[in-house]
Amino acid sequence: MADDEPKVDAAMTPSPPVTPGSLVTEDHVRAALTSDKGTAAQLTDWKVVDFTKKGDNYACLVTSVEVKYELDEINVPKCFHASLEEGKEVIFLEDLRARGYKMADRKQGLDKAHTTLVLRELARLHAASLLLQNRTPGEHLGEKYHLLKIGLAYFFQNYDAMLNIIKDSVSFSQTLLKTVGGYERVNSWMDTILANVVDIFEMLNCGEPKVVCHGDCWNNNLLFRYSETGHPEDVMLLDLQLANYSAPAADLNYLLYTSMSGDVRKPNIEAFLGFYYTTFKDVMEAGGKTVPFTQQQLLKDFREKNVTGTIFAILSAPVMFLDAEDTVDSSKECTEDLVETFREAREKSWEILDKDPHLKSRYLSVFDEMMELGIV
Repeated sequence: MADDEPKVDAAMTPSPPVTPGSLVTEDHVRAALTSDKGTAAQLTDWKVVDFTKKGDNYACLVTSVEVKYELDEINVPKCFHASLEEGKEVIFLEDLRARGYKMADRKQGLDKAHTTLVLRELARLHAASLLLQNRTPGEHLGEKYHLLKIGLAYFFQNYDAMLNIIKDSVSFSQTLLKTVGGYERVNSWMDTILANVVDIFEMLNCGEPKVVCHGDCWNNNLLFRYSETGHPEDVMLLDLQLANYSAPAADLNYLLYTSMSGDVRKPNIEAFLGFYYTTFKDVMEAGGKTVPFTQQQLLKDFREKNVTGTIFAILSAPVMFLDAEDTVDSSKECTEDLVETFREAREKSWEILDKDPHLKSRYLSVFDEMMELGIV
């Protein structure tokens, strides 16, 4: 240092004043937000807003922080209470009617706008479960939550009623196809279903990654909220009692082959799966992870599991065709009388199919696709 330059004693240099802005960091804000709203909350903006005057406090600095955040929650109704006494299980859920949610017309089927909303929620559910699994890699979700291990294959292995439902549903479909004509190849294929039904549904557990699947994602288990012009704006997933740990393609096949007509599904399959993939990717990246499969791999896995999509369509068809006033007694569900419930539905659906060519063509479109793809 030159002699003519002033010398500064470091010990005499005043320290910068301590202010709320110098004490509060973004890490502090994120930690507080996570403690309050959970790890799903994403911080988007924050600022310190002083509200005290000099002399209000002498022992410490008092201030406030205004926070803006996004909270991505899976769209399911709030649970207010649950009693899990075996054989007397009860669950109290939010009444979504008060928020304007209602069921779409299952006979009409979902259009592109409705389907896109459902695919968004499935992607968020699937990706969120994968992020949860990634947080505890040594603890498999399917082992931690044993009910997730119970997929449809379990029911076919352990309950004769389920096999009888498939048997009767296949018989219904074969009779219908014989009446229409031109589906001999499909009828021959259906003869093989019963002998291989467990193996067919075990296919849903093949491949990686495994995610928490809804397990019963079709029209009746979805509620939509609409704009004043009638456009669907949001969807809620209901009835997750069949949730299980399977490949994403399980839910995708279930939804796309039970809940819409062929003229919506067939030309939009790749677009639908592309939208699902993009949403899945966005959720994973927001959680600091990458998608462990490509869009092409997703399409391949979806096609490999199309057989299950066809069986889902066969099982749901009789109920799908019924009007509300024709619906059979649902109090028999989850009992051995479920077989009779489906039988009643099939008997009532015959008359409806004869009167409504739209429903018949919607059902036949599933088999038309499978023959074109060489799956049947």
